[in-house]
Amino acid sequence: MTEDEIKKLVQGELDQFAKNYYRRNYPNFNMTSGHISEAHGVSEYIVATDTGQSIQFYKQGNGKIVARKSLELVAGDKATNKDVSISIRAEDGHIVIEALEGDLTLRGNNVILEATDAEGAIVSKSPKVFHVKSPEIELQGTKITASSTMDTLIAAGELSLYSESGPIKQGDGTQPIIGSSVFETVFNVVDKARAFFNV
Repeated sequence: MTEDEIKKLVQGELDQFAKNYYRRNYPNFNMTSGHISEAHGVSEYIVATDTGQSIQFYKQGNGKIVARKSLELVAGDKATNKDVSISIRAEDGHIVIEALEGDLTLRGNNVILEATDAEGAIVSKSPKVFHVKSPEIELQGTKITASSTMDTLIAAGELSLYSESGPIKQGDGTQPIIGSSVFETVFNVVDKARAFFNV
């Protein structure tokens, strides 16, 4: 390409950019549309304050709300206890709620965690302690496995063990007389525990 052709090409791109570009400054804030951002592409609508707070929408579908200290979303002053006051929904993809340097608290009259996929799971992981405290704790399932790689303590004022389909099996690794079926059961529990901790 000749120098004139390059200049013409660049000028054409600049003219196209200028045609779709809008910016207007006001006291304490500005409005922008059509500018190119490195992270999100071409903007559709951006309102930004002089202190760096903003509402942003981009042509590729990204949206952002930026606040320097806190952001509060309030609704429901005219709602009843049967209404949904705030709904956060992703049509596809994932939702991530993350507190980088603080605690994450979910609080309500009832807190419900529900997995809806046929193969869905609810996974809780902690590098140190998983603490559950309640006057009553109920576990119900087709199969329940409780396993630890070190110590397990079950203590109660009154402890009841009941097996519907057969005798209760118990044993330890120092008893070689235990039948192979019990060993297989123990090994299966260990395998499940390892799989669980590796989730």
